[in-house]
Amino acid sequence: MSALETRRSRSSNGGRNHPVREQGYQATTVSEIAERRRTDPTNVLPLFHRQARGAVSGSQELGRLWLEAVAAAPAEATPLAVVTAGLDPVAEMFIERHDFARTRASGHRGQPELKERELIKLQTLAGAIGEALIERGVSASAATSRPRRA
Repeated sequence: MSALETRRSRSSNGGRNHPVREQGYQATTVSEIAERRRTDPTNVLPLFHRQARGAVSGSQELGRLWLEAVAAAPAEATPLAVVTAGLDPVAEMFIERHDFARTRASGHRGQPELKERELIKLQTLAGAIGEALIERGVSASAATSRPRRA
């Protein structure tokens, strides 16, 4: 199998047979990933760097899409309507990346450090949306309030 065919085969399976998905982040070694990818372990670290850059750009794209929709919402829209305006473009983004998102989420299960990073990203997005609401004239207390738990 050529290198191009190998890459196509790997990308077409959506990460379904990735060791991290099967056994978790902490239990997976570089050697296992290299073996599964039919490559040398020294080639795995650059792969992680590329994936990390992709993950960062994905969260930046998510924020950009949501904030663009917030900015484009009609001036008379309620704060809730403004915030929910971002759901459609973000949903489209996730439809395109469903397999990747599922694989990524499974890698986070049982990993407090990774879950914490995800929560920080979500909190940052929530803060940016709150700031966008304030710029639209919503009071700071309404723009940044959290729902009450029952």
